[in-house]
Amino acid sequence: MRTWLRSFRSKWRALRRLSWSARLMLGEAVLMLGLARLAIVLLPFRWLVAHPPTTGGDPRGHEQVAPRIGRALQRAAHITPWRSKCLEQAVAGHWMLRRRGLPNALYLGVNKTGQHMEAHAWLRSGEHIITGRAGMENYRVVACFGEARR
Repeated sequence: MRTWLRSFRSKWRALRRLSWSARLMLGEAVLMLGLARLAIVLLPFRWLVAHPPTTGGDPRGHEQVAPRIGRALQRAAHITPWRSKCLEQAVAGHWMLRRRGLPNALYLGVNKTGQHMEAHAWLRSGEHIITGRAGMENYRVVACFGEARR
């Protein structure tokens, strides 16, 4: 019990050190991860990422907002009690970027080694990899959803 309390206190202190805008984005990330997890379980995948093209986004958003969304999702994924792996993070990030009018692309990849096959998802906005950067080069892209196809 003491270990849990120490962990909670350290997380609380870290949260208090964040700016209000970072706290709000972290809260949005937790909410979106929860909704993404629920949607992945209940809905067909094509419904999660099928949207008309984004218009009117601030081109500077890629440089300013996109990396902040990635950091918020990474932090939030560590504190959620539900599964928040690469697919949930990519879907939640996709929604957060679209909400801000920023174009993005969600990639699905596979890596087959012998009889073992692994899947991975990552999200790109402009030149920034928002989620799923770790190990993405080991996966072959099998699907891409969004505007920033490369």
